[in-house]
Amino acid sequence: MTVKPLLRSQRESLEMATSRFQEALAGGPGEEFLAGRGIAPAFAEDFRIGYVADNTTPGFERFAGRVAIPNLCAAGHVVGIKFREIPPADSGKKYDAPAGQQNRLFNLRALNTPSDYIALTE
Repeated sequence: MTVKPLLRSQRESLEMATSRFQEALAGGPGEEFLAGRGIAPAFAEDFRIGYVADNTTPGFERFAGRVAIPNLCAAGHVVGIKFREIPPADSGKKYDAPAGQQNRLFNLRALNTPSDYIALTE
C-alpha cells in the first residue's frame, strides 16, 4: 500500500474540522461518552478528539452526532479523521470515515517519544 501525501487544501480542511470538533466536545454528549469509556479530558485534548455537534462543517455533514478521532502524523499534523458512533445510535457502522480517506497507522507521534516499549494494535 502506498500512502500519498495530502494536498495543502486537504491538510487545511482537516485542521479546520478538527479544531471545530475539539471546541464542540466540552460539556456535550461526546465528552460524556468519552468519560464513560475512561478517557480523561487531558488525553482527549492531547489526541485532539472532538465531537461533531451539527452538520455544518463542509465535507463532514454526515458525521453529526459522532465523536471525531483525528489521526496525527509523526509531526503532529492531522492526516485523517475517523468517527465513532455514540450509543444508542445504531447505523450499522460503529466507526466511519470520509469516502476515499486513506488508512494510515494511528499515533505515529509515539515514534518520536523515547520509550522501552511500543504497542501495536489493530
